[in-house]
Amino acid sequence: MEHRNKQLEERIRSVQRNFIASLPDTIISLDIRWKTLRHTAWDSQGAQELQSIAHRLAGSGGTFGFPDISRTAAELDVSLGDALKNHEDIPPEKMVSLERQVDDLLCVLKSALTTAAVGFDEFPVLTSRVESSQGLIVVIDDDAFLLERISALLEDAGFSVATFTDPAQAVALLKVQQPVLILLDLMFPGQRWPAFEVIADLRGETGQRTPVAVISGRADFRSRLQATRAGADAYLVKPLDDRQLVEAVTQLVARSSTDRWRCLVIDDDEVLAQQLVEWLRKAHITAEWVSSPSESWLQVREFRPDVLILDVNMPECNGIEFATMLRQDINSSQLPIVFLTSDNAELTRRDAMAAGADDYLLKPINREALIKAVIARARLGKRIQNQVGLITQQAPEGGGGLSRHFFFNEFERVIDEADDGAVQSALVLIGLVAIPEVLANYGAFGLAAIHEQLITHLSNAKVTTWSMLGENIVGVLLSRATPSEHQTSVKGMLKRLAAKPYHINGKEVDSGACAAVLHLRNSQTAAASILLQAEQMLSVAIETGVGTVLDGFVGTSEAVETTGRLPIERLHVVFQPIVSMAAENRPVSTVLARIADAEGNLLPAGKFLSALEKRGWLPELDAWVFRKAHHVLTTQIAVDEAQCLIVHASPRSLNSAIYHETVLTILAEHPMRSKLQSIVIAIPEAVAITHRNMVEKLNHALNAAGGGLMITNYGASASSINVLQQLNPQYVRLDEALTRRLEKPEYLPADRTLIDTTTAANTMIVASGIENARSVSGLWAKGIRWFQGYFIQEPNAMLAMASENE
Repeated sequence: MEHRNKQLEERIRSVQRNFIASLPDTIISLDIRWKTLRHTAWDSQGAQELQSIAHRLAGSGGTFGFPDISRTAAELDVSLGDALKNHEDIPPEKMVSLERQVDDLLCVLKSALTTAAVGFDEFPVLTSRVESSQGLIVVIDDDAFLLERISALLEDAGFSVATFTDPAQAVALLKVQQPVLILLDLMFPGQRWPAFEVIADLRGETGQRTPVAVISGRADFRSRLQATRAGADAYLVKPLDDRQLVEAVTQLVARSSTDRWRCLVIDDDEVLAQQLVEWLRKAHITAEWVSSPSESWLQVREFRPDVLILDVNMPECNGIEFATMLRQDINSSQLPIVFLTSDNAELTRRDAMAAGADDYLLKPINREALIKAVIARARLGKRIQNQVGLITQQAPEGGGGLSRHFFFNEFERVIDEADDGAVQSALVLIGLVAIPEVLANYGAFGLAAIHEQLITHLSNAKVTTWSMLGENIVGVLLSRATPSEHQTSVKGMLKRLAAKPYHINGKEVDSGACAAVLHLRNSQTAAASILLQAEQMLSVAIETGVGTVLDGFVGTSEAVETTGRLPIERLHVVFQPIVSMAAENRPVSTVLARIADAEGNLLPAGKFLSALEKRGWLPELDAWVFRKAHHVLTTQIAVDEAQCLIVHASPRSLNSAIYHETVLTILAEHPMRSKLQSIVIAIPEAVAITHRNMVEKLNHALNAAGGGLMITNYGASASSINVLQQLNPQYVRLDEALTRRLEKPEYLPADRTLIDTTTAANTMIVASGIENARSVSGLWAKGIRWFQGYFIQEPNAMLAMASENE
C-alpha cells in the first residue's frame, strides 16, 4: 500500500511540475495573443484562442495549488465570452477592462513562477485506495494537465480511465463500450454551452444507465440549471478537491450499479435458460428466468426488463403470439424483443419480425454473441425512450410531472401572455430545507434517494403542472389568480409535501420545504433571468426556515426595441429538433428566431413577433432566418455532414417581393452542395391553397437548389391530397386535430386514405403536440416516425456561427 501511494504521489507531483514548467510558454502565448487583439484588429478566432487559454487556467490553476490563477483566469474567461457575443464592435471601455484582466492574469502567472522557483509547497494528494475494480470512467476535458491528474486519482481508486480532449473523440469508444460514468467539462474552446449540447448525444450512445457529471469552474445558478436541463446527474466545481472528487465519483457509480441493464429470459428449457442467465449476470446484466408465457406476462410488469429473450416454440402459446400480445400493450409496446430459437425456417423468421422482434438469433449461440445482442438492443431501446422524452409532455419519471422541455415551453408561453391585470400566473420554486445536510452527510447517493421520494410526495400531494428543475428543486406553474390566492395555494402544497418524512438508508430525514413565488406580470424579462430571481428568493427562504413562502413580482426591463428597423444585432437563431424513431436518418431541425435582452438572455418570442407583425416586418425577419439557415448549410458544416433545416414563411412574406427576391436569388446563386443537406420552407396548408402560384414558384426554386417544402397543418382541409400531389413536399406536419385522431387505436377511413397516400408519395410525416408515450405508440402503429417536441436549443458546435451576425 505504501509503495502504491508513493507511485500515485509521484505521478501527481510530475503532472504538477509539468504544469509549472508550461507557465512560461503560457505567459508568452497569452501576451502575444492579447497584443495582437489590442493593437492590430479584434478577431473572433484570436479571441477564442485567448479564451481557451484562460478557460484551461481557470480549471487547473487551483487544482495544482494556485487559487489566484483560477480566480483571475475565470474572470477573463467570462469577460471574453461576453465580448465574443458582439465581436464586431467592442467598446473602448470594454477593451480597457479586458486589458486590465489580462495584465492581472499575467502578473499572477509570473508570481506563481517565482513562488515555484523559491520552493513551492506542493499541493497535498489523496493517499487512500479502493481495493476493487470499479469499471471504466470516461473523462472529457480540454486541459491535458487536469486530465492527467484526474486519471491518476481515479486509476488509484480502482477505476480504469479513458481521457479525451473533445467530446466527438469519445463517441467511437462509447459505441462499443459502456462506462460506469462520464465526466464532462462545461466549456470547450469556441463553444458557448457544449456540455449541454453533447450530453444528449452521449446518452444516445450509452443509454440512460450511464451517469454524466459536469465539471466546471462556474458555480452560478444558470450554469447549474442548464446542466440539469441537459440531463447531467451531478455538477462538480473546479478546482477539484481530490477526496471530494473520488467520493463523488464512487457514489455516482454505486448509484448506477444498482440500475444496470435488465434482461428477462422466457424459455421452457430450464438448462439452457439457466446458462443464459449465468452468462448475462457475469456480464453485469441483471437477469431472471421464467419458463412459460403465462408466468412471464406478470413478470414483465414486475421485473421491468430492458430486453426480453424469447423462445419461439413454447407450451400454452408460442413466442410469436406472445410478442404480438406485448406489442399490443402500451406498457411493453417498445420493449426490445430478441428471439433465440433453433427454428431456422425463413417463414418463422419473417413471422417473428412481423410480430415486432428486434433480433432473431439461432441456437446454439455463444456467450459473446448473446451479450453483444442484448446490450445493443438495450441501448437502442433506451435511446428510443430518451427520444420519446424529448417530444412528450410527460416526464420520464412519471408521477404526473412534466418533462423539463415542456415545462420551459409552457413557462415562456405564460410569460408571453402576461399582462398588467389584477390576476396573473405565477412561477413557484420549492426546495427542501434538508438538502444541504443530505448533501454533506450522504452525497450524491442521498440526493438521488430524496429525488425519488420527492416525486412520490408530489404525486400524492396532487400538485399539478410541475417539473424537477434542479437538485431536488421543484418548479410549479400556477394559473391566473391574485397574489393572496397564490400564497394560500403554495402554503397548502408545502403542508401536504411535509406530511411524511424522507428516509435514507433507514434513517429519517425532515421533509420540511420552503418556496419562492414570482407573480408573472407583464414585462420584457427573459425566462433565465426570472428563474435566477426565483432561485435567489428560494435561497433566502431556505435560510429562513421550514414553511417560509417568499413572494415577489418579476422586475420590469426596457422594452424590446422594435421601432425604426429590425433589431438584427440582437437576433439569434435557435433550433428545435425533429426526432426520428427510424434508424439512419439525417438530422432535421426547425430554425426559429429569438431576440436577446441586454444580458444576452433569449426572450420569449410572442410579444416580439406580434410587434414585428404589426409593423409589417415579418418578411424581413423570415428572409433573415432563411439567410442564416442557408449560410449554415453551405458554409458552416462539412459537405458530407447530413443535415436538414426547416424555416417558416408567413403569409405576409409570401406576398412580399423583398422576401421572394431574397430567397430566389440565394437559391439560384448558392444551391446545396450535397444531397445529404437540404433547406426546407414550411408553409401552412391553407396558405399553400390561397397562394398557390407563389408557392409553386418557390417550390420550383427549392427543388432546383436541393431543397423543398414542408406543409404544416396538414390534413386540416379536404384539399390535403390535392396539395400533396401538386407540390410533392419533402415533409408534412400533421394538423393537431388529425394527430389526436391518429393516436387512437382505430383509423377513420378518410384518415387512413390520407396517411396511406402520403406514405406512398415518400413524404416524411411529422407529428407534434405529443402528450405521452401512449400517443407515440398510437402514431407509431400508423407508420409515423417523425415527431416534433418541446426541446429548443441554441446552436451546437456545428451550427455555432449561425447565431453570429454576418
